[in-house]
Amino acid sequence: MNKPKQKILVDARTIGGEGQGVVTYLKGLYNAFHERFGDEYELRFAGYDFGAMKQAFPFLQPQQFVPVRSCSRVELFFR
Repeated sequence: MNKPKQKILVDARTIGGEGQGVVTYLKGLYNAFHERFGDEYELRFAGYDFGAMKQAFPFLQPQQFVPVRSCSRVELFFR
């Protein structure tokens, strides 16, 4: 019997924004994680720009993208 994949939500709101070291780090980290553990875990990415996310994470499928509608921290935490 197949074991269902564990789901992990990644806060990737910085992807598609200003070029920062954290963007490069996230790309390397989650691409390597998917390569190594893609059969056991399903990564879901919360962010603003699906196109930028797809470019950063080629394995990303539309159902793995969780759109974030607000830039307000207060709104993000209390939704």
